[in-house]
Amino acid sequence: MVILAKAIKGKDLKGCVDWLMAEKCGCCHFHLLTDDKGRKWSVVVGWSDGFEENEEDYFSDGTYQICTKIAYQESNNIMQCDFDIDFTMPYNEETSEVCDTCSSISRSVDWSELAEELLKEFKEVTDEFAFFEEVEEDEEVA
Repeated sequence: MVILAKAIKGKDLKGCVDWLMAEKCGCCHFHLLTDDKGRKWSVVVGWSDGFEENEEDYFSDGTYQICTKIAYQESNNIMQCDFDIDFTMPYNEETSEVCDTCSSISRSVDWSELAEELLKEFKEVTDEFAFFEEVEEDEEVA
């Protein structure tokens, strides 16, 4: 298991959302882990469609909303610009059930609290879906 970051700070999320609001496209990702299948697990923040216009939605353009999710990229995927296409939500291969963690960001968000919630959710999702070879107790790990 390779952990690339130990924490996401609220100011990082806010900076990402400010950039997304200014650009009106794209996504940001915080790559935190690479599993033994080479999947790059991340907290992803970006524009997702499928939302009805709602004047209460501050981080929205009427159709698209800025959202967060826990997702991964396959080792051969080099694109990192589309929230809905370039990052895959984990799924159970036996049941095909998707672990949908996509969530919109509210106007009254506490950025530090959101960062903590995302890291907790990241751990729960990767504990269930990230793949790591089992190591025998007497084997040495490099």
